Amino acid sequence: MTRRLYPVEIEREPDGTTLLALSRRDVPLVSVSLSCPRLHWDDNPALASLAADLLAEGPEGTPPLEWHRELDRRAIGVRVDATPTRWVLRAEFLSDDLDEAVVLLNRWLAEPGLPPSEWRRIVREHRAHAREEWAQPAYVIGPLSAVQTLGYGHPNAHPAAERDYRRARLEAARPVGRGALHSGAGVYATIGGDVGAAQGFEVLRTLLGALIPEEAGLAPEPGLAPAAARVWVLDNPKINQAFIALARPGIRAGDPERIALRLANYSLGGGGFASRLMASVRAAMGHTYGIHSHLPEAEALGAFTIQTFTQIANLRDMLDLIDREVAALVADGFGERELADARSHLHGNLPLRLTRPSSVLATAARGLAAGLSLDDLEAERGAYRDATLEQVNAAARRLIGDGAFSLALIGPAPDILPQLDGRGDRAVFPFRAHPSRWQ
Repeated sequence: MTRRLYPVEIEREPDGTTLLALSRRDVPLVSVSLSCPRLHWDDNPALASLAADLLAEGPEGTPPLEWHRELDRRAIGVRVDATPTRWVLRAEFLSDDLDEAVVLLNRWLAEPGLPPSEWRRIVREHRAHAREEWAQPAYVIGPLSAVQTLGYGHPNAHPAAERDYRRARLEAARPVGRGALHSGAGVYATIGGDVGAAQGFEVLRTLLGALIPEEAGLAPEPGLAPAAARVWVLDNPKINQAFIALARPGIRAGDPERIALRLANYSLGGGGFASRLMASVRAAMGHTYGIHSHLPEAEALGAFTIQTFTQIANLRDMLDLIDREVAALVADGFGERELADARSHLHGNLPLRLTRPSSVLATAARGLAAGLSLDDLEAERGAYRDATLEQVNAAARRLIGDGAFSLALIGPAPDILPQLDGRGDRAVFPFRAHPSRWQ
């Protein structure tokens, strides 16, 4: 392949802000984004998401309903998200409306409204959504495992439950929202689509000029605080299945061995029906409809996890089979056929994830934030083909480490506990316990 996957132009501002532009004239759309580091960690994990929604209600002096009508009339899409480590603003509009969109966005960024009139509605929506999510064991197993492995309060292990939204206060959310979007070091501003690079950079500078400069950079990341007990059980007597997550600390974005690690994760459990765990646990035993491994790559450390579910009666057999597959991988490694499947998929899937200017720019910005260059990102596609079996097997052994996975389970504790002999110290919590009580 001779075409570049990342035909991105980059300029760096004196204050440390990085500008990225990608001109592509085939569709009359322009996408803009601002990605700003979180400057502190909130004690209440719900506060950032509430502040993000409040921030999206428009500029000071404009009623929120009028603001949204104006956006709809001009077909402008705007979204603000609070990720574990960043605030991200995304906007998309027709290129014919570029000038008008910049005026609207600039007015909003210069003087965000954070209207008290919308606070109760936003809180109710988040509380209802949280109640729905936290009633589902398939959702809760992820946060449970993350807190067990990383410690409650870590950026990637600070889940917000319904109680957190209920106790959030407007007077705390408004200053969080006002300080969310800023310029400075660690900020990435992107523009792409039906706009020239030079014009795009000027648009970004106009928008950034409306923001408060900050001494940016991520707040000091809380250290790991893994649980003392190797086994956590969230007691849910109303279900007849066990939801399972085995986890250990994973990697960060930009890891020098990321290509081999991705290939190893795909072959183990990230590749769906092409993965070893799926073939062994689902096809051979029929104990579950699905099993997968997940290796997140983010600025803050994440957890490498293996997740599945099964009937309570099959729990011991399921855990034993996973143990055998992990031990066999450490002892014997993957085979050439498994690696060939992983290479083929990841090599082909990379450009499929880069079909829009916004996705190209977002991937490029994340790579730059992780210390990679555009050339590093361009080289990744070929690196999948060049990775050796020895490198991938070494990466698999690194993922598994000493094999001391934390084990999190959700299900009826009286039926689960007898099947966990020899798996280490245990802690049992009620299913409705708040995440801060998982200790």
